[in-house]
Order: sequence, then C-alpha cells, then structure tokens
Amino acid sequence: MSVTVVSRLLLGPGAARGYAGCAAKPATRKPVAQRTLTRWDVGMPLHEGETPVTHPLVADLVRQQCPWWAGLPLRRLRTSGTEHTTWRLGEDFLVRLPRHADAAQGLLKEITWWPRLRGVIPLEVPEVLHVGTPTEHFPPPWAVNRWLPGEDAA
Repeated sequence: MSVTVVSRLLLGPGAARGYAGCAAKPATRKPVAQRTLTRWDVGMPLHEGETPVTHPLVADLVRQQCPWWAGLPLRRLRTSGTEHTTWRLGEDFLVRLPRHADAAQGLLKEITWWPRLRGVIPLEVPEVLHVGTPTEHFPPPWAVNRWLPGEDAA
C-alpha cells in the first residue's frame, strides 16, 4: 500500500499527496484553550538533562544581554524543534536557545557558516545579530537572529 493511500486512509481524502505530507487543504488548529496541551505548549524538556526554557528565563537573558530589545514582546513559537527552542522577539527578531550540549555546538557552527553562505547560495540565510553568553541559569550560548519571513516548513 502506498504512502498516499495510507495517508488518505488515516487522515481523510484531502490529506497528503505523496510522501512529503503536503496537504490538499490547510489544516485548522483549535486554540490552545480547546485542545490538549503538549510538551511544546508548556515548554517541557524533550531531552534528559535539558534546561527548561521558560518565558521569564528568555526575557531575563534578553534584558541582561540585549537591553535595547528588552521592551519588545516575546512569545514562544510552537514550531520549536528538538534541537532548539525558538521565540519571536518583536516583529523583527528570533531568539534561538539550544536544548542540549550537542545543539549548542551546532548553533556555534551555524553562527560561523551563515555569514559565509550569504550571497553564495540562492537562499536567504539567517543573520545573527547577537550571540548570547552563558549564564548561571542558562549555560549554553544562544542567539538572536533577524526574522526571516516565509512559511513554516514543519
């Protein structure tokens, strides 16, 4: 049985048209108050030894290390991945905090390589505006990037 057939059996006739999981019609999501909360919604750790990343922690990091952005609205993005938590800071910025040590190393590689790729590949590349230094409450490095508009691939 093909993936398309299985997807349509599980998700209905308007579901995936192939392995990529592209839906024929956009899915509608219930407001958070009307659905069961998940680990993503409440910011629970996904990995053993992960430092929980909460709104007060991110707000404190921004206030202490980037006071010029401290007054901007801050909200957790639901599309945070398994490697980083992501937060929208105002309309123009994205705060990325690694969930574990391996992700921190990956973040440092990204910070090194993104500027080198800008203008070399035909895609918009994130622009790192601030690299956060470790603190007692959040030991890994973290970053503030310029927000890239577009559709979420997740």
